[in-house]
Amino acid sequence: AASRAWRRAAESGEAQAAWMEALPPTLSSSSSSSSAPSPPTSSSALAEQGGGAASLYARAAFLNAGPSARIFQLGAAGLGDIRANGRLRFRQPTVGFPDGTAAALVDVAPVSMQPDLRLSIYDMASLGVIGSIPMSMAKHGKSLSRPCTLLSIEGAVTAAGSGAQGLVVALEKMVVVFTWLLSSGSEDASAAAGCNLQNGRAEEVRWSQGGKEVLRSASFAGGPLFPTAAVAVLLESTKEGPVVELYRKVEDGPLPYVLYTVVPIKKSKGLPGVPGAVHGDSLALWAKNNDRTIEFARLPKVEGLQTIGGDEASGVNASAAAAFARARQASRNGKLCVAADGSGAGLDMEATQWGYLVEEIEEDPGQPDLEVGDIITSIGGQALYDLDEEGMEWRFGRNFADGAELTILPKENAKTLLETAGGKENSSTPATQQASSATSASRGRPATQGSSRREEEQKRQTFTFSARLEAWCVNAFRDPPRLIAVADNRVVIADFFEEGVRTLEVLPGAIRPPMKRPVDRVALLHKDSDILLVGVAGGVMIWRIPAIIRSLSDLDVRPPQQLTTLKMPPHSTLLGASFGVSSSTLPPMAWVAADPTSGTDGSFDVWQFYSGTFKPALQALDVGRLSSSAFSSSLLGDALTQSFKAAGKALDKVSTALEAATKSDAVAGKPLTAWVPKLKQDKNESLYAAVDKAEPVCADAVRDLRRWLRNEGRGSGRRQHDAQSLVSWIEEYRRQVLWPLQQAFLSEVSDAESEDLGFRVTAANARSTGAAAGTVPRGSS
Repeated sequence: AASRAWRRAAESGEAQAAWMEALPPTLSSSSSSSSAPSPPTSSSALAEQGGGAASLYARAAFLNAGPSARIFQLGAAGLGDIRANGRLRFRQPTVGFPDGTAAALVDVAPVSMQPDLRLSIYDMASLGVIGSIPMSMAKHGKSLSRPCTLLSIEGAVTAAGSGAQGLVVALEKMVVVFTWLLSSGSEDASAAAGCNLQNGRAEEVRWSQGGKEVLRSASFAGGPLFPTAAVAVLLESTKEGPVVELYRKVEDGPLPYVLYTVVPIKKSKGLPGVPGAVHGDSLALWAKNNDRTIEFARLPKVEGLQTIGGDEASGVNASAAAAFARARQASRNGKLCVAADGSGAGLDMEATQWGYLVEEIEEDPGQPDLEVGDIITSIGGQALYDLDEEGMEWRFGRNFADGAELTILPKENAKTLLETAGGKENSSTPATQQASSATSASRGRPATQGSSRREEEQKRQTFTFSARLEAWCVNAFRDPPRLIAVADNRVVIADFFEEGVRTLEVLPGAIRPPMKRPVDRVALLHKDSDILLVGVAGGVMIWRIPAIIRSLSDLDVRPPQQLTTLKMPPHSTLLGASFGVSSSTLPPMAWVAADPTSGTDGSFDVWQFYSGTFKPALQALDVGRLSSSAFSSSLLGDALTQSFKAAGKALDKVSTALEAATKSDAVAGKPLTAWVPKLKQDKNESLYAAVDKAEPVCADAVRDLRRWLRNEGRGSGRRQHDAQSLVSWIEEYRRQVLWPLQQAFLSEVSDAESEDLGFRVTAANARSTGAAAGTVPRGSS
């Protein structure tokens, strides 16, 4: 109900403001008694967030105020199954989303071939497949080999009714973030009725090609709200101990995610060999079944994890970035040679913005694939550029081994690159001991001590429960993070403070007849919910435990309530379970997915809960009806909104580059080919890069807009007119500005060129500046 009300309100600015004005200030409990954040005190401040915050708080009320619990109390209306051939088995068959969908990772390739992983999206109302996103879209998505082991999978928190979803997956060598937009109007006959996927992406966060570290898990960090959330990755090494890498999202950058900081954690003394897991950016946890002792580390609060632009991520000027992009095309591959006697690689190197610059190579052990003046831009598949010196040193040391794969920028290209950046001094990373630290890494001495850009080593604490743990889950998106565990058939909550752990027993008997212990699976419905799933071999029990979302000191708490019990079908036992609830269906529904031993083909059973006689129908977001004012940072927007944003941003960069190029040069009244080739190198590179990037952006925008007009734009009134105007405007800009500039870069220097290229600079500035400011065409936003 909240989701549908928000959609209607988002169509009009006044209605939207009135809807958020009507939100009661107590809609979400305060941080002292609930995991949900407190809403802004000013309703105007809430309205400025474009509806995303309003829907989040409305959903929190729906989840922890009882309506979702009553759906489960109705009892299962039916049992069905979803066939997912090749699904990668995990403790949760699917990851549920509040729009009534769920996702699972499947391998669609035959066993004898290289794996072809895809993220399949399912409609939990009709139990059909909506669509899939291939992992091959990620940089190393085709480099995986069997067996493919799923280490962790986690969905992002999004604004209700937005249609935008995200999910982070960790495999043995790779961390990938999937993003997509669910909308109405499917073109695929095999998809779930009335729904389709738009803007499906698979973006690589991290790729590990060997090395000393072992990838354990990944989680969204920096606040769970997608798509602004960063990604935390836990790595463990026998010699160096665990570390958490924090990556932040880059918009329009050469890489979708860049390493921001590294948080080292002390090595374990009491639980050797127990794999850890990272939960958000607040907690790393080590625990195992049938053991009373756990270890944990509270992670420090890291500022600056918000999404950044590509130029900000690289930390270099546009001309140097463009030069690096060109130089990388000449890169070659090689291998690192390390002496068997432990004396190292015999390299003296200096850290630069582009990687390690080789300054000296000793005869022993020698480096056949390297020359003095080369730049090592990656090792073991891990990029060394766009890092601070400490991060570069750490990454080089972690992958330092004989035969490690290197990506090498030849010395000729490296020299040109360093000259473009203004010399080796200007291209060096900001550090105080560059040569010594780089040398230590090259000698094989791993660098683990922190600098100003690296967080201090975090202490690793130990806690012992009174009984052995059977199963657990973590709510990391609250302060302090909370563990919800079953120990000796009792549900216990444990809050992780800096100074230690505080616990409280909230349910004395998690499993009751006819079910039998032990507990194999525990899952929380949502970070704002008090509904808990407890799974055993014979089925699942679902409880409502209000104390789960309250403070440990809050004594005024309702007692636990058993909502429903589900038994596994005959001749089947439970391997994993997950569940979800959606207010985006008509009527609202809940579901429980169980992974049975009988599902050898990857299929899993689904129980559905809803009121009435007829099955609910998934209400996909009609993106053609939403104004762009409804798209806050948590929403992606439809083709019209995205195209206007992308084209405006790209052409604004062209405008800026043109303005900078014409400030000090006498170009008025001259053809482009008369002055563009004579620009100074920095201005030439900057303008070239802007034009080179803008052309494909414009081409994609025109294609997407025309597709939108064919599929969704007919009959949409003003938005149809806006889309048509935007197509015309982009095409005119390409003809009048981009194509002449591209031709000018290819032309020889001449004072007498064809009058066809006699484009005046003032016209270019006038057109691009107006577009970038968002004034042409009016109303398209």
